[in-house]
Amino acid sequence: MSQETKKCKKCQTDIPKKANVCPQCRSKQGTPILAVIVAFFVLFVVIGLLGGGGNKNEVSKTSPTQPPIEQAATSPTDTPKPTESPKELSFGLNEVAAFPTLEINALEIAKSEGNKYIKPAEGKTFIGVKFEIKNISSEVENISSLLLFDTYVDDVKSDFSFSAMTAFGDGTLDGELEPGKKMIGWIAVEAGTNTKNIELVVKDSWLSLNKAKFKLSIE
Repeated sequence: MSQETKKCKKCQTDIPKKANVCPQCRSKQGTPILAVIVAFFVLFVVIGLLGGGGNKNEVSKTSPTQPPIEQAATSPTDTPKPTESPKELSFGLNEVAAFPTLEINALEIAKSEGNKYIKPAEGKTFIGVKFEIKNISSEVENISSLLLFDTYVDDVKSDFSFSAMTAFGDGTLDGELEPGKKMIGWIAVEAGTNTKNIELVVKDSWLSLNKAKFKLSIE
């Protein structure tokens, strides 16, 4: 039986096919180590590319149109809006200031020297402004003369005076007011006898930004 042969990779001599060393030039006939290393490197690269492709597909499942929370919170277009200043309108006698919950009207302004029991200090007089308040809301409203009214006499802030209140007989502007009902009472201060002007700044609730200025002259 003839033996199968192959060419020596170096000298091209016919040698047995299974021979690992050429009998003529003594060169090795196996796969070169460098070729094996290169083959493993190529295989490693191919596996790496296939794995990287799988990770890329996972990331692409997240919607690109949905920005991270951090970016949405610090977007340059989300600039804060400036705080609006309170709305203030001026009124005189018998001019109704209509708030969302209340209608407030200054009916009368008067001066008084008090009564035989309580009188103003020397050089002072009692000044009172009579108001009518109507509840136009569907709920009970709490009225407070101390919380809803600020009084200025000739542009100087003046405190509510209980002594001055005794000179005016219709009561104060305090208490609960039922829907659709009215309350009539006085805001009174003690001021100089030469006082010319009184201004009352009114709100419809303690925390309201809406205000009405009743600017009144004293004869």
